[in-house]
Amino acid sequence: MLTAGQLQATLGEADRRGLLDVAAVYRALRRLCTRHGPGHQRLTAALVAHRQRGVTLLRSELEERFLDLTIAAGLPQPELNAPAAGFEVDALWPAERLVVELDGWANHKEREAAAQDRDKTNKLQIAGYRVLRFMHADLVHRPAQTAAAISAALAR
Repeated sequence: MLTAGQLQATLGEADRRGLLDVAAVYRALRRLCTRHGPGHQRLTAALVAHRQRGVTLLRSELEERFLDLTIAAGLPQPELNAPAAGFEVDALWPAERLVVELDGWANHKEREAAAQDRDKTNKLQIAGYRVLRFMHADLVHRPAQTAAAISAALAR
């Protein structure tokens, strides 16, 4: 029932709260391995990703959609809400020095927020990061183009 991003976020939150028993989840998966449907495979993939990256904390539906988009596109998974050049950025690929900022309408209605975003982007670029910015509509209505832009930036 959960998307891949929601499942990873749930595992991360359970782990953060000390409620995740990975061994018990794997035992349950082995018992249910004959069931049909994508759930078994999705949970296994989420557990592998969790083991590789640890806790994934998502703060918004937009971040959840973004994580789903990166997973569906087969992109390398970024660090979410990560530090870069003295800022917290929405998504970071540190080795590639690529930052993605997600601009939801709720937090970007006012002129001051737009000015702060420009200042943050400028400072990140001066520090040597490449910055891509996407709006909710990019993730919802143009996911293929959004994923292609990220893939091209990662390949540079």
